[in-house]
Amino acid sequence: MVNPNDIESVTVLKDASSAAIYGSRAAFGVVLITTKSPKSGQATITFNSNVSINNRIVEPKVITNEYQWADNFNKAAKLRMVVPMKFGK
Repeated sequence: MVNPNDIESVTVLKDASSAAIYGSRAAFGVVLITTKSPKSGQATITFNSNVSINNRIVEPKVITNEYQWADNFNKAAKLRMVVPMKFGK
């Protein structure tokens, strides 16, 4: 990957000149990316960072009891007019 801040120019070659230089690899064109030249003197360091923290607003209630799950399923099925499950004795 090239840092977008380091790009000086972008050139698109899509004619016979690109085929003459790059041969069969340039069948659909060539993109030339020229980066900036380094400056003499003191070095410069640039640092970019992104941080994201996500917290749940609503914590779902987990059902671990099979009887409670089947009862909830049957209640929802009655609301949707679906045939409820038969469970228990």
